[in-house]
Amino acid sequence: MAQLLPTNADSVVMVTTNESLRELFRIGARPVDLPPLQEGSAEELLASMAGDDRVQGEPSALARLVELCDGLPIALTVCGERLIDTGRSVEWLVESLEDDRERLAELDYDENLSLRAVFDQGYGSLSPETQVLHRRLGLLPSSTVTPVVGAAAIETTARDAAQLLDELSAAWLIEEVESQRFRHHDLLHTHARVLAAEVDTVEEQEAAIERVVDYYVGAAQRMDRAIAADRLRLTDAPPPPPAGEKAHETAADALAWFEAERSNLLAILRHEALSGELVSAKPGSRLSIQNSVALNTPFSWQLATPMPT
Repeated sequence: MAQLLPTNADSVVMVTTNESLRELFRIGARPVDLPPLQEGSAEELLASMAGDDRVQGEPSALARLVELCDGLPIALTVCGERLIDTGRSVEWLVESLEDDRERLAELDYDENLSLRAVFDQGYGSLSPETQVLHRRLGLLPSSTVTPVVGAAAIETTARDAAQLLDELSAAWLIEEVESQRFRHHDLLHTHARVLAAEVDTVEEQEAAIERVVDYYVGAAQRMDRAIAADRLRLTDAPPPPPAGEKAHETAADALAWFEAERSNLLAILRHEALSGELVSAKPGSRLSIQNSVALNTPFSWQLATPMPT
């Protein structure tokens, strides 16, 4: 790539790619990360394709369509073409995309405009270990993942998992939302889950989920003891922390962990309560997490959803 650049001092070159071009950074190029389109820009893109009058006549459906597409230009472009080709309403398209199990297939429009083909290209560039991690993360109900959780998902060390997460991030298959905390966009999460169903056995999927839930059970118990060591408990002592887990020696540190992991803990509780397809953790683990969250997370009762019995 560097050999193709003009040498004229007055020249400006812009390169767009979904891969890291480190060779250009070494000679002074400035990387500019492009986030997903915000709602207004996404709506403008759809209006430019399907017609302003048409899409603006369904504002609620239009907002939901942008949300379902995660603001990804390729997904929005597929939707725009579907609206043009079918002549149907935005509401119809939204209804066809609401089922997250079928969403990726609905956005696989043709061989020249396929969201899955774009994701598959990035996935194919990964090392085998990172491909496994991508698939495992698609199985998890949690919204974010840290190296320690990634390590539990694929049975490796937190240090190795951190390197694999960085590789996923470099391939634009996961986003680092804060230092050492990553999240999938919904469509990429669906892509990972679809791949897991195609490549991995049910036993491998079950084992990965159980390891992650077991990690959260032990971590919630450890944090609970850091906050109130003398509290009466009927459960056994938690397992020792895995290598790479940040030390939480004070109550303030432990409370900060509960705050950071609150949405993940509640997502796991919902999964445990609602999922009958994949194995959950050991008996009593759900209650252990639920009690720890309720006792240690300020105002958690306002954020939790009712758990089926």
